[in-house]
Amino acid sequence: HVHLNVEEYELAVRRYKLCIDLLCALPGCATVYYGDEVGLTGCHDPWNRRAFPWGREDKSLQKYVANKLRRMKDGHDALGQETTVTGKEIIKVCRKLH
Repeated sequence: HVHLNVEEYELAVRRYKLCIDLLCALPGCATVYYGDEVGLTGCHDPWNRRAFPWGREDKSLQKYVANKLRRMKDGHDALGQETTVTGKEIIKVCRKLH
Protein backbone atom coordinates (compact mmCIF):
# COMPACT_ATOMS: atom_id res chain seq x y z
CA HIS A 1 0.00 0.00 0.00
CA VAL A 2 0.96 3.65 -0.29
CA HIS A 3 1.94 6.03 2.49
CA LEU A 4 1.73 9.70 1.66
CA ASN A 5 4.57 12.00 2.66
CA VAL A 6 3.70 15.23 4.46
CA GLU A 7 3.55 17.33 1.29
CA GLU A 8 1.32 14.80 -0.51
CA TYR A 9 -0.99 14.52 2.49
CA GLU A 10 -1.34 18.30 2.83
CA LEU A 11 -2.17 18.61 -0.89
CA ALA A 12 -4.72 15.80 -0.57
CA VAL A 13 -6.35 17.53 2.42
CA ARG A 14 -6.59 20.85 0.54
CA ARG A 15 -8.21 19.07 -2.40
CA TYR A 16 -10.54 17.10 -0.13
CA LYS A 17 -11.70 20.28 1.59
CA LEU A 18 -12.54 21.75 -1.81
CA CYS A 19 -14.54 18.61 -2.61
CA ILE A 20 -16.42 18.92 0.69
CA ASP A 21 -17.15 22.58 -0.06
CA LEU A 22 -18.59 21.66 -3.45
CA LEU A 23 -20.47 18.66 -2.07
CA CYS A 24 -22.17 20.83 0.52
CA ALA A 25 -22.98 23.55 -2.03
CA LEU A 26 -24.63 21.27 -4.59
CA PRO A 27 -28.20 20.03 -4.29
CA GLY A 28 -28.80 16.56 -2.90
CA CYS A 29 -27.68 14.52 0.06
CA ALA A 30 -24.02 14.91 1.02
CA THR A 31 -22.29 11.58 1.65
CA VAL A 32 -18.79 11.13 3.05
CA TYR A 33 -16.91 7.89 2.42
CA TYR A 34 -15.87 6.08 5.60
CA GLY A 35 -12.70 7.54 7.09
CA ASP A 36 -12.25 10.42 4.65
CA GLU A 37 -13.41 12.89 7.29
CA VAL A 38 -10.43 12.02 9.52
CA GLY A 39 -7.73 11.71 6.84
CA LEU A 40 -7.76 7.93 6.38
CA THR A 41 -5.80 7.17 3.23
CA GLY A 42 -6.05 4.15 1.00
CA CYS A 43 -4.95 2.62 -2.26
CA HIS A 44 -5.93 -0.41 -4.31
CA ASP A 45 -7.47 -3.52 -2.73
CA PRO A 46 -6.88 -4.74 -0.14
CA TRP A 47 -5.70 -1.35 1.17
CA ASN A 48 -8.57 0.74 -0.20
CA ARG A 49 -9.89 1.12 3.35
CA ARG A 50 -8.12 0.28 6.54
CA ALA A 51 -9.39 0.17 10.08
CA PHE A 52 -10.58 3.48 11.51
CA PRO A 53 -7.56 5.33 12.97
CA TRP A 54 -8.87 5.66 16.54
CA GLY A 55 -6.61 8.05 18.45
CA ARG A 56 -4.79 9.16 15.27
CA GLU A 57 -7.57 11.09 13.54
CA ASP A 58 -6.79 14.36 11.79
CA LYS A 59 -8.83 16.43 14.25
CA SER A 60 -8.53 19.61 12.20
CA LEU A 61 -9.93 17.90 9.10
CA GLN A 62 -12.64 16.17 11.14
CA LYS A 63 -13.75 19.52 12.59
CA TYR A 64 -13.74 21.14 9.12
CA VAL A 65 -15.97 18.42 7.64
CA ALA A 66 -18.32 18.38 10.65
CA ASN A 67 -18.74 22.16 10.52
CA LYS A 68 -19.50 22.12 6.78
CA LEU A 69 -22.05 19.32 7.15
CA ARG A 70 -23.62 21.03 10.18
CA ARG A 71 -23.95 24.32 8.29
CA MET A 72 -25.59 22.48 5.42
CA LYS A 73 -27.99 20.68 7.76
CA ASP A 74 -28.90 23.94 9.48
CA GLY A 75 -29.69 25.55 6.13
CA HIS A 76 -26.73 27.93 5.99
CA ASP A 77 -24.64 28.64 2.94
CA ALA A 78 -22.09 25.82 3.02
CA LEU A 79 -19.33 27.84 1.38
CA GLY A 80 -19.76 31.17 3.06
CA GLN A 81 -18.73 34.05 0.84
CA GLU A 82 -15.58 32.47 -0.58
CA THR A 83 -13.44 29.37 -0.23
CA THR A 84 -9.91 29.33 -1.57
CA VAL A 85 -7.66 26.30 -1.95
CA THR A 86 -4.04 26.78 -2.98
CA GLY A 87 -1.35 24.29 -3.82
CA LYS A 88 0.65 23.70 -6.96
CA GLU A 89 -2.38 25.14 -8.67
CA ILE A 90 -4.83 27.72 -7.34
CA ILE A 91 -8.51 26.92 -7.39
CA LYS A 92 -11.05 29.46 -6.28
CA VAL A 93 -14.70 28.74 -5.72
CA CYS A 94 -17.11 31.58 -5.10
CA ARG A 95 -20.78 31.38 -4.30
CA LYS A 96 -23.09 34.34 -4.04
CA LEU A 97 -25.05 34.59 -0.81
CA HIS A 98 -28.82 34.83 -1.15
